[in-house]
Amino acid sequence: MKEVKLANRRPAPDANRLDWSYLDGLVKEATPREIPTPAKFSIYVLRYLFGLSEDEALDAKTDGSGDRGADAILLDAENRDVHILQFKYREVEDHISKKFPGNSVDKIISLVDDILRRDQKILEGCNRLLQAKVNQIWDMIEDGPVRIHIHFAGNARKLELKDCNRLCGSLKKYDVNVWEYGAAELTKRRTGKRDRRRISFTEIGRLEYTSGGKRMITGVVTLKELSALLSHPETPKQLDHTLFMDNVRGALGMDNEVNRSISKTLFSEDAANFVFLNNGITVVAEQILYQAAGNFPVEMINPQIVNGCQTASTIHDAFFVNHAIFDRFPESPSVQIRIIESSDPKFTEQVALTANSQTRIYGRDLRAIDETQLKIERALNGLGYRYLRKRSDHSELPLGQTIDMAKLGQIILAYYRKQPHIAKTSNAIFGDLYDDIFDLSL
Repeated sequence: MKEVKLANRRPAPDANRLDWSYLDGLVKEATPREIPTPAKFSIYVLRYLFGLSEDEALDAKTDGSGDRGADAILLDAENRDVHILQFKYREVEDHISKKFPGNSVDKIISLVDDILRRDQKILEGCNRLLQAKVNQIWDMIEDGPVRIHIHFAGNARKLELKDCNRLCGSLKKYDVNVWEYGAAELTKRRTGKRDRRRISFTEIGRLEYTSGGKRMITGVVTLKELSALLSHPETPKQLDHTLFMDNVRGALGMDNEVNRSISKTLFSEDAANFVFLNNGITVVAEQILYQAAGNFPVEMINPQIVNGCQTASTIHDAFFVNHAIFDRFPESPSVQIRIIESSDPKFTEQVALTANSQTRIYGRDLRAIDETQLKIERALNGLGYRYLRKRSDHSELPLGQTIDMAKLGQIILAYYRKQPHIAKTSNAIFGDLYDDIFDLSL
């Protein structure tokens, strides 16, 4: 018999108030429809997990009287997958300690059994929406085996371990995967968006390197080609800051020694040797697509410039100050670029933190892209505040609605940790004391 395990079970934590608060804001904005918040939660989860449109999410819903524990069913005939989803949304923050109902497991076990045994009596107890889905599943099974995926999504505590074991034990005779999602998983930066960018290497070509399941392409691109990549799609003269979300600092502007030095090089005859004088740029993309034979453009899915932000932003600024700046040389000035393929956020963060840098990185910079800081930013944004994570961040909101990351750390250390004497002068806020200060269970 097949052993059934919860595919993403533990050590993912249960909900904390920060995750709950941020998720609550996302859920309420999931659809303009005037429907109860739990109904909005189901739409949000379906769109978040599967990248559905709102209409597709609504089409998947089966909840209501006679749903047999299935709040939504999504069918993927091409991949032979059946997704059965159950939602539990706690509308009151103080209820985040309540567990996912154990009887949810019993309903799902019974439903899956009846579907896969093709018990016709199941249709008598189903609502109209579920009846249609069950018949579609049976039609899929006629064409060959299917794989069942069961998803439990909530914003409070997850299933008790005993309920998990009972579920897995009861379904081990089937080809079933079980997934759990709490507020922490449902607030990570997955948007379903696929940002496609293309870049062409010079005639020198490119070198591909693979190791341990990871892939990297490195080569040289002209500064003009890079400037085009960096431009905002709708307003080319503006730098597209969405490309630097995973950079530890962001663009610090021209008022620092490194940027002034880069700019001086670009406007001098030394620009011809830029590729030799500069450390280059590192990009991490979820996927790299290109034609292996020939020097065709490389397509990057959801690229992020994790190192070389100062170089990139300065090159873009120089190009739009003078479009002909790079045309004065026999060979167009260029820069080295490496593109790493990875969809693992932890690995992307590791690359960002360890890649070679030209500007001194402070402890604050290293923590700016930490998941905890991103959660704080999202929660505060939802409450109408601007949270300044990076040194390059600025706020257009009044001072009373602007919170600096370092200042927040000092406040927590002084008032909540009762160490005001350390908070005034300590650099350990983003070092040894960081995990204690920014403890989400605080």
